Amino acid sequence: MSRTTRLLIDQRFIGAEQIKTDESVSILTHDVFKNWNLMLDWYKGFKSNPCEPRKRELLKRLLFDQLSTSIYLLDSPVVVIFKWPNRELRHFLVTKNGNLIEANDSSMWDRWFPFLQTESGQLKQINIPSNANTLDLEQMVWSQESNNYSHFLFDFFSPLSFLVNHSSFREYSNKFILPYFSDMTWQREFFDLIPSLRLRNMRENFYGDFLIMRPRKLLIPMIPHKCLSTHYLRDFLNSTDLVSGKSHQILNCESRLIMITRYDLRRKRIRNIDVLESIVKKHGGLLLEASTLTIGQKKQIMCKAQICIGESSALQNFALFAPINARIISLLDPTILVDDLYILGGWPYMQYFSSRTSHIVGSDHQPLPGSPLGSCVYDENIFKSLIRKYI
Repeated sequence: MSRTTRLLIDQRFIGAEQIKTDESVSILTHDVFKNWNLMLDWYKGFKSNPCEPRKRELLKRLLFDQLSTSIYLLDSPVVVIFKWPNRELRHFLVTKNGNLIEANDSSMWDRWFPFLQTESGQLKQINIPSNANTLDLEQMVWSQESNNYSHFLFDFFSPLSFLVNHSSFREYSNKFILPYFSDMTWQREFFDLIPSLRLRNMRENFYGDFLIMRPRKLLIPMIPHKCLSTHYLRDFLNSTDLVSGKSHQILNCESRLIMITRYDLRRKRIRNIDVLESIVKKHGGLLLEASTLTIGQKKQIMCKAQICIGESSALQNFALFAPINARIISLLDPTILVDDLYILGGWPYMQYFSSRTSHIVGSDHQPLPGSPLGSCVYDENIFKSLIRKYI
């Protein structure tokens, strides 16, 4: 049996009210969000929310929880990074005094990590292999990196974009490194938008499933509220020049009706996709394959959209660039309405667009091997009537 090193946990939390009791953490900024008109817009979306009443009420409570942004400076914390076989990462940021800083829904996934030791339902320690590679660093910025496009955008990049635009970051600009662990072209596009952070690729530092980092100082931006994460990300992308100096082709698109489509396995999630695409084309719409476009091209195409159609995360990723009054038609897998991992982990991102969203819930649901979501048929008459209503 391999030997392990125990990292003891006192508490797990994220809020500034709790973290201010930790002497190893300085709160550089903590701002409560007070845009009541925008929050009212989010709340209006519950009228069309197709979730069952109990889950809808849960989402309503979450809507007004942790409506704030913060930037923390930590002295001598420990960052534990676990790598799945598919190269996806899970991070554990523990302060010098043993407090785990994380998103408030992270505990839902605890059962997937056998190295987490709990007592009476409370996390007490993280058991790390003694031979895990450990890096001692000076100053670093931290955010929850992911290879998944949506989680990269909303959980990783959104807090970073908030950080680099905040006045409290000026004295740290170009002094702190930002570790990252993959080298995908689409990620590099986003990194180019935050040049004030010094990037360092550390994927070669993994010698096994774990990597431990012990920085002397660590900056972490926190946006615990998922609607706020969408809000700040959308503001950043729409106020940033994503075109000048880039090598990608400038697209001239005047279509007001856009459907986000796919040509990989995920296309099978919509079994009558050919019929729906035909309806879009008959109404003068444009079909877009998400993976073929740069972020600059997405912005060029979507900035004049009147109707945006799609399923799952591809829809919300493109809706970021649509005008604030654009209508959204969401093709919704019914699994999302019953599974708490989707209700708590993903739905709140789309709540930002909810007052302008019409949902078509799929029928005849069937499992789709290799996909977390299944395969459904979507009502063609409802689909057609919504397009005609909003066009």
